[in-house]
Amino acid sequence: MNFITRSLTALCVIAFVGHYANASTYTIELPWDQTASLGSTSCCNYGSLGSFNGTFTRTGNCQTVYGSCVQSRRTAFWTFDLTGLPEGATVISASFKGSTEYNDQGGSATFGLKAVAESLTTSLAMSIINAPDWQSSQYIQGGSFSIGLSANAVEAARSQGKIAFREYVSTTNTVSVYNTGTNAARLSLTIEVPNVWGACCLDQDGCVNVPQYNCEMGGFTFLGEGVECTPSSCGMCIGDFDANGLVDVEDLLSLIAVYGTSDTDHDLNGDELISIEDLLILLDHYGQC
Repeated sequence: MNFITRSLTALCVIAFVGHYANASTYTIELPWDQTASLGSTSCCNYGSLGSFNGTFTRTGNCQTVYGSCVQSRRTAFWTFDLTGLPEGATVISASFKGSTEYNDQGGSATFGLKAVAESLTTSLAMSIINAPDWQSSQYIQGGSFSIGLSANAVEAARSQGKIAFREYVSTTNTVSVYNTGTNAARLSLTIEVPNVWGACCLDQDGCVNVPQYNCEMGGFTFLGEGVECTPSSCGMCIGDFDANGLVDVEDLLSLIAVYGTSDTDHDLNGDELISIEDLLILLDHYGQC
């Protein structure tokens, strides 16, 4: 599964949170797809979108001193690609996480979400301000922060492919949010994924039965729902119990040592009994793999 290439190479963190009979919950953190600030042309009136994809994205209210503008209004925007969320998954909680440049950067703020399909433009930014799908006023804390968002708005945005997040600090202080580093701006989602169990090839030497999402998010190969692991599932050398690339006398002695038991590591035919059948399979593959 191609789960947002940037999320695999940048700061997407996958955490297995819990497991239930029919579904599992996971916390995933998506990196931003685009970010920019909407600036002003006359201190307090919005102008055009700029400062794309920089180290910081800034927001703050306008401020004048004796009729002179000392700080222009800015609103910060980020977009997040939702197309890699697994089919059948449900978003059950959402938050925007990150860190400000300085610990004293904070203040009363307005946040908004809007489903989008296109890239950030000035007109799109204005539509997010004027017609958000969800909006909330909260206080943003300086330093590391986590802002609760609407899971329903994120879930609904999946049909559009992306969701845009808006942050506007209405105090006079500028807030600069990091876009890089270990605590960069990101969308944190808790999702519930139906369990589809089957064999997962970890590498040439291993196979485990796990849910499909676990397997594919680890970068491994899922063999299919209901498929069970066998000694030959993942191209392993059948009968090479010591993994030295040969089926030799050491492997033969290893099998004989557990003959008559239900040792799963030596059960070559999957009948839960080490018997003559397993011995014949080993002898059939005796020699170099």
